[in-house]
Amino acid sequence: MLNKVNTAINDCFILGGIVRDDDRGSFLKTYCEGWLEALSIDFRSQERFYSVNKIGVIRGLHFQLPPFDHAKIVYCSNGSIIDVVVDLRKGGDYGKVFSQKLASDSGDMIYIPSGCAHGFISLEENTIINYEVSSVYSPEHDGGIHWQSIDFEWQKFLQNKLPIVSARDSEFVSLKKFDSPF
Repeated sequence: MLNKVNTAINDCFILGGIVRDDDRGSFLKTYCEGWLEALSIDFRSQERFYSVNKIGVIRGLHFQLPPFDHAKIVYCSNGSIIDVVVDLRKGGDYGKVFSQKLASDSGDMIYIPSGCAHGFISLEENTIINYEVSSVYSPEHDGGIHWQSIDFEWQKFLQNKLPIVSARDSEFVSLKKFDSPF
């Protein structure tokens, strides 16, 4: 059974899975609807994605706008990342940042509620990140905030190298200029 650990962001949880290791390698169950229900997490996976990343890649900070906003479950199946979540929900925690290392050997996952932006920095070559999301992707509702506009020290994970960032992610509006619909 998964265990649930609260984070600095309300309704955002670290989900600790059970990793089984033996002489063949390792095995991890990444999704079980009954487990989430037992943890009082209302989540139904609608789509699954994965990305393969070079060291120093920064992806994010992404979200979907209402009415196609979604919650996510994110885990690392190869390599490691520093996962970053930013609360975009109006209220007391707006702009709050939470980060957590996710590595393929830990079995840890992060549940990210709707109304939060998500991104990460890849710490190793060929790092694979898996996403379960609770709504179907809608290009017209795809959004983001600029990765450098939050209170997070990306540079300390870059080992004095320049990050690899898409043009799209570089053009997102800053957190200060973002008019949140959440």
